Amino acid sequence: MSIEIKRPDFDDPCRRERREDEETCCVCKVVKFIDRIQRKFSQSCCISCEAPRLGENVPGVSAFNTRPIILYTEEGAPFAIIPDPIGDPTTTTNIFRVESVDNCCAILRALVVEDDVLVGTNSCVTVDLCEFVGIQCLADVFIGCT
Repeated sequence: MSIEIKRPDFDDPCRRERREDEETCCVCKVVKFIDRIQRKFSQSCCISCEAPRLGENVPGVSAFNTRPIILYTEEGAPFAIIPDPIGDPTTTTNIFRVESVDNCCAILRALVVEDDVLVGTNSCVTVDLCEFVGIQCLADVFIGCT
């Protein structure tokens, strides 16, 4: 059985001002779309954020629950946090998993690379998605519970 989730209209103009009754920033629209597909499928060359099924951008593998993302600030720099500020205050990460989205406020879980594999951390950050100007999606992966 194939289940597809309707893609948002990415061709709508991206506006920085926000009204409470509508989604107005394009990064927010993409992150909400990723959140929906991750929730729907969490049980089970150019990488696109818009692939309607998890795993569609990674041929030959079938278990996915995450579309990792990198968000970009107005300065063009990847948004990054320190996932373990007490144990390792020098290491940062700019790769995240969408945990939830409410309006354009998202909770993101920090992901780190261990032995060439993305791993979830216990560190989450809440962000205003309309403060970012770009988003990059990485190949879908399975992130186990931390």
